[in-house]
Amino acid sequence: MTADIASCTYNLVLCHADETKCRQDAARMIDACAWNISGGHCADLNHCRAALKRFYTLPAPESQRLRRSMLFCRCEHGNQLCASVRRAFHPACTALQLPAPPCQDLISACDEDDECRY
Repeated sequence: MTADIASCTYNLVLCHADETKCRQDAARMIDACAWNISGGHCADLNHCRAALKRFYTLPAPESQRLRRSMLFCRCEHGNQLCASVRRAFHPACTALQLPAPPCQDLISACDEDDECRY
């Protein structure tokens, strides 16, 4: 396994071995972002977002690079282990869900924009 092919899994191994609290902070973040399968959302969205912010923005200086690499980790298509690690470190329930604008609003906005209209 190389960092280029499954960087999420590779970075998790490095985090687990990190002596600067990466492992403990990751465990707290994953616990805070526990997924409520029946409801389809984080059990406590605000708690989860706060834990994510702590994990990614407030680490010890010596572990900042590792944690930031976890933020932008990649997985090879079909690598289920890597994908599950990625989901743990990028919980879908924290994504801001905005309703799609009505089609007529998009058409009107496009009609008013010279580049979009043509």
